[in-house]
Amino acid sequence: MYRHFAAATLGCARMSDAEHNRPAREGRPRTSLLLMAVVVLLGAGLAVLLFSSKPRPADASSGAPQLIVTVSFVPDDPTAYYGAHLGEWLKEFGLNEGRDYRMKSLSAQGDIATLSMLMDAARQERADILVTFQPQTLFNAIRRVPEIPKVFSILTAPSSLGAGESDTRHLSNVTGFYYWPDYGALMDLLRECKPSTKTLGTLFFAGDDESKEQIEKARQAAVARGIQLLAQAYTLPSDIPDAVRALAGRRPDAILLTPTQHQGLLAPALANAAADLKAPVATVLLDKVRAGTATLGYGVNQELAARKFAEILARVVRGAKPGDIPFFNGRNLRYETVINATNAAAIGLTLPEAVRKRADHVYE
Repeated sequence: MYRHFAAATLGCARMSDAEHNRPAREGRPRTSLLLMAVVVLLGAGLAVLLFSSKPRPADASSGAPQLIVTVSFVPDDPTAYYGAHLGEWLKEFGLNEGRDYRMKSLSAQGDIATLSMLMDAARQERADILVTFQPQTLFNAIRRVPEIPKVFSILTAPSSLGAGESDTRHLSNVTGFYYWPDYGALMDLLRECKPSTKTLGTLFFAGDDESKEQIEKARQAAVARGIQLLAQAYTLPSDIPDAVRALAGRRPDAILLTPTQHQGLLAPALANAAADLKAPVATVLLDKVRAGTATLGYGVNQELAARKFAEILARVVRGAKPGDIPFFNGRNLRYETVINATNAAAIGLTLPEAVRKRADHVYE
């Protein structure tokens, strides 16, 4: 957009200079030069108006496709999943790309300064709707571009990011879907499968308040069940291998995988460490159980959660005000129990028949 605007402006300037320096042709009335100058000035003024940084409010009634800009802090498995299927889900709600909306996807690649620049770019692009993935993105968007309507997902605590006091009392330009991990139920499942569990190891991102909040919730659930939570911090993605080795050195009875922005790096590293320890990996991220990087899972089905988010986004595309749409708490969806029998067998863990029978999915 910045390049297009500069090219348009430069083009107008060159045209103006050329007309100014060209000798008047014989017989051309002087008024024609004045008229052309007026046309050039009007064209330049119109370009400024068209490419003004002032945002355009979403207006589904205008008939023009809404511009949806999706922004993520880091690319990971969940953002890739949303990116691959969001168009399909919106189509299920009667919206077609090109007719009802246009979509542009941006990622800050884990850099906060870049994230701020992307917010400025969304304003310059005159985005109608901003989709924010991950907590840093929503936090930045609320402060950087408060005027743009926002729909969020892939986070667990929107209120702690300044989005509002509750699911119904929130900022007028913000709505979305958030997950609600049930660590207590997950640990009950873990204890049922491995009654000897006394220590539970996990990693968390020290630079993220939401990650630390999730660890505190997990700690409270562990204490209530007589389990010691061994939480190892990391400050950069490059620190993950050393943090995993440090955690493995404490030899926990099981591993807990919590939501984090670095799942693509963290999940396989923890899975390898758990395999060496012959320890199960328990998680609220059900897709990790299906992929074989976790043994046990209890949480909301990712597809159901994503479709609920898409339903909210579709309402905003059609013109609903985000302030009129309550945040959707993931605990209002049905939770599922999933187990990976192959993973369990590899570490010598025998799964109780009762768990197998009531599990929603058993991956052999």
